[in-house]
Amino acid sequence: MQVNVLQSKVRSNLASGYRPESIPAVIRQSHLMERGGFDVFEGLVDERMRREMLSEAVALLPHATRCEVTVSDGEEQRGGKPRRRFINAQGGPLQQAFNTSGRILTTWIRATTSTFIATL
Repeated sequence: MQVNVLQSKVRSNLASGYRPESIPAVIRQSHLMERGGFDVFEGLVDERMRREMLSEAVALLPHATRCEVTVSDGEEQRGGKPRRRFINAQGGPLQQAFNTSGRILTTWIRATTSTFIATL
């Protein structure tokens, strides 16, 4: 099932004062939003890169921060706090190089908008 993020947000947020025009037109009209607000990108990482990134992540695991929300707030709109548990760690040099590579930035620009600015 695909959900159009823009349309579902408009329906669920009208009561709270949300208006679709509050999303800049450049984002509403982006390639990504035209496809429902999400996409699947295959082939960005080959098997070697996947192994190296996994190795880097495992090495950084001791520096990770645990986060647990034990009770969901029941919020159905963006900004809610669903029950969840995860660990979070800063990426290493390999992750940074991947995120800032010309290939990846070009992919994000094509998916979103030509005015995309990476904020790493």
